[in-house]
Formats: sequence, C-alpha cells, structure tokens
Amino acid sequence: MTRRKEAKLPFGLPADPAFQRLLAERGVNQQQFGQWVQAELQRFFQDLTVKAQKEGPSIQIPITLISQQQIGNVGAVALYLRDTQACTVPQIAQLLNRSMPSIAASLRKGERQAKGKVLWSAEDFCVPIAVLADAKLSMCEAVVAYLREQCHLHPWRIAQMLQRDQRVIATIWQRVLAKRRAQSEVHHG
Repeated sequence: MTRRKEAKLPFGLPADPAFQRLLAERGVNQQQFGQWVQAELQRFFQDLTVKAQKEGPSIQIPITLISQQQIGNVGAVALYLRDTQACTVPQIAQLLNRSMPSIAASLRKGERQAKGKVLWSAEDFCVPIAVLADAKLSMCEAVVAYLREQCHLHPWRIAQMLQRDQRVIATIWQRVLAKRRAQSEVHHG
C-alpha cells in the first residue's frame, strides 16, 4: 500500500483543507502566510535576544557549592566562577554584587580550604547567578528563598539538597522573612 504524499504549507505545515479555507476566506495565500510566520518568528527571536541582553549573563551556579560547609559560600562560588567561567575578580564582584576586596579575600580563603577537593559536579541542581546577587541576603538565604518561592520545594527537600538539617532550613527561611519584613517597613514606614 502506497501512502499518498501530503501537501505541505511553507515550513512543513500540513495543508489541512479547513486551514486552506480559512486562508482563502482571509484573502491570504500560502506565500503571504509563510512570510508572515517568518516575520513573526524573526520578531520573537529579536525580542528574546534583547531580553537576554538586558538580563545579563545566564550563568548557572550548582547549589552544592552552597552546601560546602568546609568552605565559605562566597569563596566556593568565586572559585567556581574563576575556574569554570574564567571570570576575573572584578567580574565576580560585579556578578555577585559584592566588593572586590571581599571577593579577593574569599577566593584566597577558599583556595586554602579547598585543597583539591571536588566542589561541584555536572549533575548538580543549579540556580541562576542573579539569585546570589542579592546583597541583602546571604547566599544560603538567597538559595533557600529561591528554592521555596520559585521552585516550590518543601523545606525537607531543600534540606536534602543543601545537606543541612530541616530545622536549619526553617531558621534560614525565617531569617529571610524577617529581613524582608524589616526592609518593607523601612520603605513603607
């Protein structure tokens, strides 16, 4: 049995009779439709590019860096950015919204504490670097807030991911809420 070859519109869309009728009712031929689709796709990708440029780099940070209790969070993240993204101290300071001297000190301390230990792996759950750039929250607080609010994870799951006790995660979450309340009172009161 031979299958009849289906007629196709531009971009490989099947030539559905109902769709053909709709195009004819609107006075649009297949070529005009194809050009419209192409223009819309081009506009969409231009908007996407502009949005990505405004948002800055989309570097993803493995959360196991935050769970490294033998190394400070800032030092672990700074080492990761330096070693995997080839970032300089000024770039790291800008990405993390921290001062250059504090980043340099954290890098030195992190190098001393790490001593060849594997700090991350490719399979780790990652968070956008923008999450860690909130200087009002510690990195751990920022990650917990992100995982609770954006990923809708339960505290016990966050505790597993960060290798911490669930009560510690609850305390960190309460600190986040307290800091946000205090900040909103300053702005509103």
